[in-house]
Amino acid sequence: MIENDINDYEDIPIIRLKDGDHPPQSKPGVLKRFLSIFLVISIAVLMALISELGQSLLFTYPKPFMFNFFNTLYLILSFPIELAMLYHDLKKKKEKISKDGYRYINSNDDDEDREKIPLSLWEYYKQQFHIVITIDSQGKQVEKGISLKKTMIISIFMSVFLVGSTYLMMRALPLCEVSLSSVLFQSATLFVFVLSILLLKEKITIWKTIPVVLFMAGVVGITLAESGSKGLAQNYPHQTLGIVLNIVTAICWAFYEVLTAKFFGEANRTVMNTYLSMAGLFNLIAGIPILVILNYTDIEPFEIPDSKTIGLIILIGFIGFAMAYLIAWGLALTSPLYIRSGELMSIPFTLVADITIRHQPFPLTAIPGYFCIVVGFIFSIWVENKSKNATPHQQPIEKKDKEIQDNSRNI
Repeated sequence: MIENDINDYEDIPIIRLKDGDHPPQSKPGVLKRFLSIFLVISIAVLMALISELGQSLLFTYPKPFMFNFFNTLYLILSFPIELAMLYHDLKKKKEKISKDGYRYINSNDDDEDREKIPLSLWEYYKQQFHIVITIDSQGKQVEKGISLKKTMIISIFMSVFLVGSTYLMMRALPLCEVSLSSVLFQSATLFVFVLSILLLKEKITIWKTIPVVLFMAGVVGITLAESGSKGLAQNYPHQTLGIVLNIVTAICWAFYEVLTAKFFGEANRTVMNTYLSMAGLFNLIAGIPILVILNYTDIEPFEIPDSKTIGLIILIGFIGFAMAYLIAWGLALTSPLYIRSGELMSIPFTLVADITIRHQPFPLTAIPGYFCIVVGFIFSIWVENKSKNATPHQQPIEKKDKEIQDNSRNI
């Protein structure tokens, strides 16, 4: 969610809501709760897959920036996907007009403006960026929504955190055990908790604090158990550097998640897809000169990978795109701490992979840590459902004399 100044509204569609009305809010039914649980579990599985496949790839093809560059390019696909969905929606509305004679009518319009046909695809796309003005529970006026221009500017800014954190993650993955790397990365939970209070004005409650404490207890417990296991220092001689990079990655990722929720909370599908595609486009524009610099400075010389490596890069790219898509949507629909719970569940998945595939030893002293994470995950689901049931409606106010501007009708 983003609050805008009045001066920014000249070119933005503004929707006026009648007294007694309020923005549509669906009740969190059984299906919606199931989908939210499915969302965080899917994020956990995809994140575990990226961690395992990413480490295997970086051992054979140690080009973290190049790998991250191609991986992030997939975000550009969000834009054509959104245009295809908007085209489908617009086509259905045109068919409805031709079959049923459906009309878009505004009682304040003149007779000649009463009947409107759906706009072009580009106009229909721009129409999705609108402002809804409401009053919160404290009687303060709040402008919800975002313009296309601001979406593009913020996307460039946010792509620095997205690309930077994923690059640091790729740098850290080969330096320590995958399960340990995942645990350290998930320390972002603490930073998300603090930043949610500072930036999102989240209220500190005992129910929100309990899962955070459980998560952090699990992270600390597993880290201590993993670092004390025999043979780990021989397999990963640069483990200390890997730990530092993972912690820095966790901080960058926490900023990315919290700021995404701040700027795009409750955003519609078009806004989120535009946000992701702009981040991918900025990665393309800024990444090419960086690749050239890294090549000429011999920091990361360019090498054409073999066919097997290319296939693995493509596979990880699709998985990364799906994960980024789900995380962005989850941050818009739920809360950063809830999405964090799903990411934390990637730790048990990577543990299973380390034991079964890589035959890494499992220290029994880490069991309490994993138990805390699982319990915290279950508790966070309960807290999220509890908060949805308690969300108050905001009361709308009148902003402009015209009920709905011509270019802001919902079709």
